[in-house]
Amino acid sequence: MKYEVRVITVSSDPSREVILSGTPAGVGPIAKSDVMQVSVEGLGSMSIPVV
Repeated sequence: MKYEVRVITVSSDPSREVILSGTPAGVGPIAKSDVMQVSVEGLGSMSIPVV
């Protein structure tokens, strides 16, 4: 995380940050036109298209 916080803006309140890293077992490589989706219980979800 030391590198990431030097290149992205983070909140002064770390409890408000969600930083995703790694890949769960069984997930293959992503490809152009795939859509990545993340959900956080009690917070919501977001979808990110791969371009």
